[in-house]
Amino acid sequence: MKKTKRLKLTLLQTLTHYSVVFFLLFPVFLNTWSVVEICVTGSYTGTRSADEHVRILLLFLAFALFFGIVQYRRLRFYEFKIPVTAQQFHQAIERTASELQWRIDKKNDTFLRASRPFNWSSSWGEMVTIIRYKDHLLINSICDPDLTSSLVSYGWNRKNINTFLKNTAEVLNNKPAGD
Repeated sequence: MKKTKRLKLTLLQTLTHYSVVFFLLFPVFLNTWSVVEICVTGSYTGTRSADEHVRILLLFLAFALFFGIVQYRRLRFYEFKIPVTAQQFHQAIERTASELQWRIDKKNDTFLRASRPFNWSSSWGEMVTIIRYKDHLLINSICDPDLTSSLVSYGWNRKNINTFLKNTAEVLNNKPAGD
């Protein structure tokens, strides 16, 4: 992930993350099948013309492509040139986890994987990944692919990143927690 600066997901997480794209491709396949029945096999018994099916499938294909690009871009890490020690990294994590109710899934001196669970705030929850790499922080927050698929986080992805950066700045400036 350090090299590609992209979040790596498991197969099941990838399927959940891109589920909206697969959902939008279903009408594409159905309309394509109808076009094949009209133009190739002659067995079509519906009322729409081939042109109507093509227009519908192109519309759904455009939406699928749009959301595919959006979901692909959400997997990139945001890179911040902030040199922090392992101790400062852990302090910033602890402050942010306390403030946003993160559940720490995996943590060491250079890596954090946390999730913010569903809490009636309109979001199903997010998965946050932070990598401390040389004098950089690589940060990604996406709708949690281990939970129900969601297209929007209602600002929580941005809040996860901004709150961690704020807490990191406070730790670097020796500002006590809660001020």
